[in-house]
Amino acid sequence: MRNGRHGHDRSVLAALLCVAIGSVACVGSGAPSASTPHRSDGVPVAVAPKEAGRAEAPVVASAEFEFLRAAELEREGKLEEALLAYERVLEIDPAADVLRRMAELSLVLNRPLDAVTYGQRAWEAGADDLSLRLFLGARYAQQRDRDAMQEVLTDAEGAPVSPDAAVLLYGAQFVNGDYTAARDTATWLEDNEPEGVRGTLALSAALEALKEPDTAERILRDGLERHPGDLRLYGAIAESRRHRGDRVGELGIYREALAHHPGDQATLIAKAEAELALGRRGEAIASLEAVEADNPEDLRATLRLAFIDYEDEDWAGAARRFEKAHAAFPNQTEIAFFLGIARVRIGDTKGARAAFNGIEPGQERFADARLQVAGLDEEEGDTVRALDSVERALAEEPRREVELYRATLLSRLGDRETAMLYLEDLLAASPDDADVMFHMGILHQETGAEAEALRWMERALEQDEGHPGALNFIGYAMAERGEDLDEAELLITRALERKPDDGYIADSLAWVYYQRAQPLLERGHSEEATQWLLRAEAELKRATVLSGGDPVISEHLGDVYLALGRKRDALEAYELAITQGIRAAEQPDLVEKRDALREALTGP
Repeated sequence: MRNGRHGHDRSVLAALLCVAIGSVACVGSGAPSASTPHRSDGVPVAVAPKEAGRAEAPVVASAEFEFLRAAELEREGKLEEALLAYERVLEIDPAADVLRRMAELSLVLNRPLDAVTYGQRAWEAGADDLSLRLFLGARYAQQRDRDAMQEVLTDAEGAPVSPDAAVLLYGAQFVNGDYTAARDTATWLEDNEPEGVRGTLALSAALEALKEPDTAERILRDGLERHPGDLRLYGAIAESRRHRGDRVGELGIYREALAHHPGDQATLIAKAEAELALGRRGEAIASLEAVEADNPEDLRATLRLAFIDYEDEDWAGAARRFEKAHAAFPNQTEIAFFLGIARVRIGDTKGARAAFNGIEPGQERFADARLQVAGLDEEEGDTVRALDSVERALAEEPRREVELYRATLLSRLGDRETAMLYLEDLLAASPDDADVMFHMGILHQETGAEAEALRWMERALEQDEGHPGALNFIGYAMAERGEDLDEAELLITRALERKPDDGYIADSLAWVYYQRAQPLLERGHSEEATQWLLRAEAELKRATVLSGGDPVISEHLGDVYLALGRKRDALEAYELAITQGIRAAEQPDLVEKRDALREALTGP
């Protein structure tokens, strides 16, 4: 075994034969000696060993026996035991092939340092085959030991010992930012592996890194002359164009590639991404739909289209495509999460819950899924269950917005004392947190302490002068009183600058417009008042869409319709507000307004 894995001498072969037939009488050459007792059929008979002066069996036989035992343990999957067995072989015979096997086994057992140690010992013991060099080179690359890597992967002249060795060297040089050395290694690889494209791709990447993109593209074009239609080369050219910000040029490269490979799915998908980046949404969708139609099993296009549907708020299309992807990849939590969102949007709350509940603790998106479930629980009026979902989310992933949501739910359950203490603890841990101050203000408002609520909002603005919630709260309070409407509009407009798609802030701005119209109506300036009311109507309709529907917004829209003299529209808005669920503290007179208007419309 000292001569390598395949270098057994005759005594070793004899020993292996003895092990194979199970005889303990074989010694030395492996044949029975003249003095060995035999049965009548010629089979040797085992003789008890002498107590003293007996000849020891050759060491190599024991080494081979231990080697076979280790190999058998390895085949059985008992890797730890196998490694110990190989250690016993080393005690007898520190052969290079045993050390090599121990290096490979150590790597399987996720012991990279041991793998290097055994591999280096095998190298020093005389094993000099290419595969061992590559094994050690890869390990030294991981350890960033450039000198050791250079030693095992290059010859005496410093050239790579093989194309695979060049690839390892190039990778380490590129990662370390030594682009000049990487360029030289890639040039050697291209010269010594002309039938492949690895050298061409590596050289072009090194030239890109050396800020020579035109030369890099020329190298790739030369590669296409030798390897016409090679998609890897086209992909590298396209990537170079993309990095240079030339998305139009990138798109042209994909078209070139498709001329050689019509319908290639990966190229069509990359082309679609370039089209999306250029704002050519229709072309991108057509490219992706072509992939989806030609190969329905390739879900890359289906998923990309699902997200496009999602962005376009085509919830039915998004749900259909996410469902297909989810059926194929049930453990992909990102797909399950967005499937749940799409189902919520189409009103399939049962299906949405199923998607969200399929995301287990410890998986990505678990906390987000629990928050979505909490929202569904709230909509169904089950605040207790919503709180449980929020607390499960917090246990998995503590986040400030979730902590604040917990405080809100505690308050809605009537446990304002616990909610207040919880917020105080959060503020003690983070005394400058404007969001906590804002929620403290909301909590005081719910207890009827309006002045204290405003003080907390002002404190929030001291920490964050553009805090949208605090700006909106103060501005809306002014609008409700019909006071300082210029200042109220300024504050709410600043809030919208931070959160332009917040339906509740849009509602506040609409209410400022409504309040501006009231004194004008009282003074008989109906034309000017109507302009403010029409602005309020437009803003409230936008708020309805952004919020997904809210009883206070619907009531405000009814009030605007009533001021415009559109009584039936007003009645419909009040009816909608009631069905959406009255918030008693904010809408104490809604039912009376609805009833009075209904009587006025149906009376004598």
